[in-house]
Amino acid sequence: MRILGRMLGVKTLGKLKNKKGVSLAEMLVCVILVSLISMMTCTGILTSFRVGGQVSKVASVQSVSDTIMNRITGELSDAYAGDVYLAAGESPVVAFYGKSGAPMYITAYNKPDVDWNSRAGDAGKGYLMVYYCGALQTDGSVSPSIWTIDKGAYMGFAIDSLTFSDAGEKENHPLVKVKLKMKAVNGDKTYSAEKIICCYNLEASNMRVVDDVDKILKVENFSDIL
Repeated sequence: MRILGRMLGVKTLGKLKNKKGVSLAEMLVCVILVSLISMMTCTGILTSFRVGGQVSKVASVQSVSDTIMNRITGELSDAYAGDVYLAAGESPVVAFYGKSGAPMYITAYNKPDVDWNSRAGDAGKGYLMVYYCGALQTDGSVSPSIWTIDKGAYMGFAIDSLTFSDAGEKENHPLVKVKLKMKAVNGDKTYSAEKIICCYNLEASNMRVVDDVDKILKVENFSDIL
């Protein structure tokens, strides 16, 4: 008994029995306080995870958007020896001559009467496609070529819309406005980016705006794109 009493911090077990116990009201208050503290702690942890997930998604879509915009910028800024063709308003396709002098176009447009899938897998269905109509091959021959980004590189996002429009001129060089909207494949979260690209190798008169998208593909030297 003495040993047990010492372990419990009292002189005798009898005195322990005489101590007053905890009332029901005190116990209820204690339980409520513990529950409130646990709830606040869990809420804070869940909020941290949720915010962290959102930040991660924004960083991912920002990275994909930058990759797409950089590719478009690189191609359009090198447009050379010809005209840039856009449909009136906001065009889902831009056609022009690349730095090699070969006609090409950029789009993410799913044209119903064109079998885009046979050309570039998922391109034209929410993914960027850069089509070179007459690209120079390693063996010296010239034939069509397609550049796309691997679907996995989109990290769960896809292109909701990609449009091009006439943004005027800068020091007599044509400007093209590019508007990109990304959307989560399994959700409704969206991200938008916009950029104005200057075609430094061309003059403002090289900008051609036609009535509709189909006419872009019927322009001389572009008729064989499709």
